[in-house]
Amino acid sequence: MMTYEIQKIGHNSTYSFLVLSTSYFSPLDYLDEVADTLGSECEGKILFDLLLSNGNSSNRYIEATFNGREFDYFSFKIPSNIDLETKGISVCFYKDHKQFWESNIVSNSFKFLLKKGVLS
Repeated sequence: MMTYEIQKIGHNSTYSFLVLSTSYFSPLDYLDEVADTLGSECEGKILFDLLLSNGNSSNRYIEATFNGREFDYFSFKIPSNIDLETKGISVCFYKDHKQFWESNIVSNSFKFLLKKGVLS
């Protein structure tokens, strides 16, 4: 079962790829699978959006460095700033995939903002 979807991010971002949670199971629990999906052509900083795993909390986003084979486990951290392009990709993804966020982990007020696309 895929618990995530991967989106490529443009050149203006700090991050190469965005890994979005698609269930309450965290993609961080499947790092070997995520690494295989990213493959050897992908290197750089990867951002995880754990909205469906952690909710809209301070640990919603986690960043890590990927070398084309594996994640550097010492690089995992909560980012201090996320660029607007990356946040926009996240908002559009969840807005367009309502089936993923119809769970109890996301509050009704958050769902409303997400439907309107005004949340980042």
